[in-house]
Amino acid sequence: MAKVYDCPGTCKGVVTEEEYNAGAKTCSTQGCSFIGKPLEPRDQCDDCVAKSEKDGKPCVCEDCE
Repeated sequence: MAKVYDCPGTCKGVVTEEEYNAGAKTCSTQGCSFIGKPLEPRDQCDDCVAKSEKDGKPCVCEDCE
């Protein structure tokens, strides 16, 4: 399983474990209801990892949420 961190706010943003470890630990999306608050860890199933990119960024499918 891959570890990702997502925003439970309105932006639904997701960062990879590498991005999180490099300092992306809070939501920074302007206008998001969760801006400035900590991202939450999620385990992403192996099936989803291969097909879980939107616009070149990781995302979490409904099954992994």
